[in-house]
Amino acid sequence: MIDSSKSEMDELEKTLRDLYLLAIAEQIVTERQQRGEYKSLIDIKQRTGLPFTTYHHIA
Repeated sequence: MIDSSKSEMDELEKTLRDLYLLAIAEQIVTERQQRGEYKSLIDIKQRTGLPFTTYHHIA
């Protein structure tokens, strides 16, 4: 029973992480579609408002 619960929690954590990454990617893509290509990482930060710490997950 405990192994099953840990496995379920691991799967839930993976699903939540995937949803988080998807939301970040969608925000970056939407901004790019509206205002054109990004010129730098700083440009992404300024235009999306996302903190730098979110980028290492998608790079």
